[in-house]
Amino acid sequence: MQISTIFKRLIVIGGPLLLGIVEIWHDVPLPFDGEGDLGPFTQYRLLAQVVDQWILIHVVQVPLFAIVAFGIILMVKGLNGFIPVIARVGMFVFIVFYTVMDAVNGIAVGILVKDAKELSPSARIIVEQSIESLWNSSVVGGFSVIGALGWVIGVFAAAVSLRRAGAPRFPVAMIILAAFLFGFSHSNPFGPIGMLLLSASFLWLECFHRGVPNLSLIHI
Repeated sequence: MQISTIFKRLIVIGGPLLLGIVEIWHDVPLPFDGEGDLGPFTQYRLLAQVVDQWILIHVVQVPLFAIVAFGIILMVKGLNGFIPVIARVGMFVFIVFYTVMDAVNGIAVGILVKDAKELSPSARIIVEQSIESLWNSSVVGGFSVIGALGWVIGVFAAAVSLRRAGAPRFPVAMIILAAFLFGFSHSNPFGPIGMLLLSASFLWLECFHRGVPNLSLIHI
């Protein structure tokens, strides 16, 4: 087996698996205070308890998003027609817009929360307001929606392309379900389940697609 083929399989199968594992920790605890009272549900209160983990996860996510998207592109490599083109364009849109959203709502907000913890209560209130404004920004929200739509449309188009090329129904259905789960949310539990389905479906196709003449998955 050629090294390039092994590398492609690591991207296509290992990329979603690794991202899914990372997303298991993409969660935040409820904002209980020191006396056990709940709330308020501000982003500062939610993230202050896990801010280092939050920043690390979103730093790691940036390259993993790109790797998973590249894996989708590899899956439709060699397939002709308009639908595989939609899959490639969708992945490009996903990488560009979702990365911006991740950088702002993940890394930038995380850094602001981390810095705010060191401030006096009066100064922290001002930073908390800035965090809320940034988190609820319509611009960042628009990037998130466009990126998620790019993901759903692109992965759905890839699934349709693979099915038309002769892929079995069950792994194709898994890819479609992964598209909608991860498109809805990449945090736990939707993100891990979606990526597990995606990795498992690609593994299925790679191991059991033999004999399907129109299907060229991750081979050179």
